[in-house]
Amino acid sequence: LLADPHAPAESRLDASAAAEFSEFAPASYLIGTGVTPGGRWSERAYVGPWGTCIGGPGGGRGCWRTTRLATLSNVGAASPVTNSSDQDGTWFVVVAVAPSVSYVAVTRADGSTIRLRPVPAGGARFCVVASPKGSRWVAYSAAGAKLASGGVP
Repeated sequence: LLADPHAPAESRLDASAAAEFSEFAPASYLIGTGVTPGGRWSERAYVGPWGTCIGGPGGGRGCWRTTRLATLSNVGAASPVTNSSDQDGTWFVVVAVAPSVSYVAVTRADGSTIRLRPVPAGGARFCVVASPKGSRWVAYSAAGAKLASGGVP
């Protein structure tokens, strides 16, 4: 689990709480889905009065004691909130993005690119980067300005 390092420790729930809370979540959002060499995958955000949890492939999950993930810290334009990998070497990086982000471009190690559109979930917006190690992502505005960037571990 890679939680936002700027989030106060008291605002983060124990990651094992995700399973406990998902059954009580009044809202579940599909924030990413696709196919990797290991098969089909999906990533969900669960939002309830207890907070926000994200869970998906590779055992990656995280929970925060807020219903608006964007309020965890000064996220800026985009910030990774969880990451995990599965047995086929695919990394799943969930990136929280600000309203100013129009899309996230992912460049894989082989040079191929994909474009992700942010998905709203409980007042926050996410992109799920599913890519091999060594890939890079860049968040862009509608006008094409580079707002933030990061890598896949």
